[in-house]
This record gives sequence, C-alpha cells and structure tokens, in this order.
Amino acid sequence: KKKGFQAFWHALFFLLFATYPAASRIAIKAFACKNLGSDGTWVRDDMSYPCPLPHTDPFTFFWAAASTFCIPFGVPAYCMYKFYEHSLPRLAREKREAEVILGFLIKLDLQGKKLDNFVQTFGHSPDSASINREIK
Repeated sequence: KKKGFQAFWHALFFLLFATYPAASRIAIKAFACKNLGSDGTWVRDDMSYPCPLPHTDPFTFFWAAASTFCIPFGVPAYCMYKFYEHSLPRLAREKREAEVILGFLIKLDLQGKKLDNFVQTFGHSPDSASINREIK
C-alpha cells in the first residue's frame, strides 16, 4: 500500500514538473483580453472564449484568478515543500561530502598510496570529519 502511495506522489510530482511551464503560461494569459467594441471582450489567444470578467461571468473569473495564483506560485511552493520533506538539502550535502572523500582518495591513489596505506597511517578508514581535519 505504501509503495503505491509513493508511486502516485512521484507520478504527480513528475506530471507537475512536466506540465508546469505550459500550464503557467496558459493560466497567466487567461486575462490577456482584447476589446472588440460592441462584440465584447475576448481572450486574445483564443477568440472563441469571452474574457473572464467579474461582472460578466463571476464563476469563470474566480477559477481563472485562482489558477493564475495557484499554478505559477503553488506548484513551485509544493515542490520546495517536497524537497525539504524528503531532506533534499541534507542528501545534497552528503553527496558533496562523499565526492570530497572520493576525490581525496583518488588523489592519494594517484600519488601511489592505496586505501590500505591510509588506514595504516591514520588508524581508521576515512570519513568526512577526518578528511576535513587532514585537509586543513
């Protein structure tokens, strides 16, 4: 059950990510209208739809306004929330630290030393704290 729930949220996240640019553009252009005088005011991108004005069609106006706010601002806010919920900054920091350690080990290997020599010299296998102390 939990795997299915996670798969749903991952799929939703991907769908939001994939459709965000186009959906934002459409939502923002909902109020780009052209006044045709006696023929009324129509949406510029699709002249078959009347412009969503509060006095002519309050329902459409409400949903266009809600979409104009929720899509361009709500989707990035949701993504940031999910990044922090899944500890993305911590994962990125751990990955950077692992790359520093790997780079240090590669440098040791290029100087003709092996990991065994490192353990013999320092008495333990390298971790980020000991690497940072040794580099400084």
